[in-house]
Order: sequence, then C-alpha cells, then structure tokens
Amino acid sequence: MNDKEYICDEIRDKFQVSSIRKKVWLCELKIAQWFCTVCSKYNLSYFLIGGSAIGAVRHNGFIPWDDDLDIGMLRNNFETFKEVAPKELPDEYYIEYGVLSDNIFSSLLRIRNKNTTGILVDEFRQGSEGGGIFIEIYPFDNTIGGVSRKIQLLKSSMFFLALNNWNRKNDFRGTKRLIISILRLFPISFIWVLYEKNNKKYNNYGTDYVDTIALPSYAKLGIHYYLLSDVIETVAHEYEFIKLNIPIGNDRCLRQQYGEYMRLPPIEQRGIHHDFIVFYDPDKPYSDYKNSSILKRYFDGDVSLELL
Repeated sequence: MNDKEYICDEIRDKFQVSSIRKKVWLCELKIAQWFCTVCSKYNLSYFLIGGSAIGAVRHNGFIPWDDDLDIGMLRNNFETFKEVAPKELPDEYYIEYGVLSDNIFSSLLRIRNKNTTGILVDEFRQGSEGGGIFIEIYPFDNTIGGVSRKIQLLKSSMFFLALNNWNRKNDFRGTKRLIISILRLFPISFIWVLYEKNNKKYNNYGTDYVDTIALPSYAKLGIHYYLLSDVIETVAHEYEFIKLNIPIGNDRCLRQQYGEYMRLPPIEQRGIHHDFIVFYDPDKPYSDYKNSSILKRYFDGDVSLELL
C-alpha cells in the first residue's frame, strides 16, 4: 500500500477515520519503522503498551479513535537506544529526553518529525514552542512493593512536580508548595539527576516487577506495574501495514489496566477525542504556529479547531 492509498478516509468499527488522522498515523508509523530498524541493528527489545497494545490485538493497528503510539523499553535497552539513536537519525527527526532548552523537561523519550506539528498542552502552558508529531518511549525500571515502593513513588512525584512546574507560577499549597519551592532553589539539571537516580534505584536488585516510575501518576495507579517475565520477551504483531512487538504477557498486562479490553466501547463512546491534550497538524511544521492565537484557543477548548 502506498502513502496516498493509506491516507484515504475510511470507516472502522463504525467510526469515521479522517484523512488528517490517517496522516498523523502515517507519520507515527514511519517514525516507528525507523525506531524498529535501530532496535534491530543494536539488538534492542521493546514492546507496545496501553492503547497501542490494545490496538495491535483488537484492531491490528491503531484504535480508530486514537492518535498516539506508546512503546515501553526496559531501562538497559532504553539507555542503549538513547546513546546510539542520535547517530542514526534522519534529517527530519529529532529526539527529546531529560532537561531541554528553556528549563523544559521530558520524562519520556519522544522521537519527533520536525516537518509536522504535534504540540502538547503542557508544552504550550510552559511557554515552549512545542514540536512535531511524535511517538513516545517509556523507560521501565525495576521496582518492589510495600513501603519502599511508596517512598520511591513519593520522591518521584515531588521531583516530577518540581521539574514540570519550573516555568510555571507555583499554585500549590502546604507541604507540596514548600518542598517544590525548596527544590527550585537548585538548578533544574541537578533535580533531574536526583529524579533519574530515584527512578533507577532498584535496577540492580533483580526484582520481579518493573514499572514506568518516570511517570509517577501512572505508577501510583499501578497500571504499568508489570511482571518482568511478562515483558522481557516479545512477539511481533500486525500493526497497520507494519509489524510491532507486544509483550509475551500482553493479555495479563492489558487486563491489569483495562479489564475486558477486547470488548469495544458503545458506539456513542467511540471517538470522544476532544481532550485538547495535543494539537496536531501533519501538513505544517510546528514553527508555523509560533505565537499563533490558534493554540491558545484550541487548548482553551475551541472544538472548531480540532483537525482530526
């Protein structure tokens, strides 16, 4: 199938998939193809997570009303990819992770296409110009249960809040405001080092479980608290016109997060995508939206500006 055929409108599971959404998908799939090529070259393992993993087994591709691609990597594979990827990057792609310019940070690794627009609401609120359409890579770290896990997540949450609010007016109260105010007395790069050190704390302990500690809100819910044995091996699965890997224990991972994930939601609940988390435009570079009033209107909830 060529690109022109792929981006045609179609109806999937009684949901109208627009050509614009298809263009976003196509952009993400091409990034994923490059990512898979690098992983194959360096013998790195990865696995789809969340809605992307559901899409694979339930739809053989994207959930028709979804628009992102989320991938997990165990920390050792993640670190190797982070090291080797820059020398493999084509001109139109770039990588974001850690402390970025203007004291903005990213706890997830994003591979982005600079010739498109995929601006996140947090980027806009922090005064960043944002970036291109992306796929997200989640680092998975060893973790344990009980009180030690709660302490680890508490520390991670406080570091994350401080990093995420570095360029924002501090509107927290009580203990959170005090802790964040103290942390912000130090350089953001120093706090990032403490944050990563805490996330990696149990990687040499040989634990039975792994989690996305780098995203504390998810870790607190336990939705990615996976048995290491479920994700250390993967299997290839059809995903649109390519193949992507899912965990060997994909069913258990998805049931933990979603329950009966193979059951489609009612028709009236399909395609409720006006969450205003990401502004997409696959036809223009994000630089075209610099200082544009369109972004403020969109992130304030102007449905008329939804392109998908």
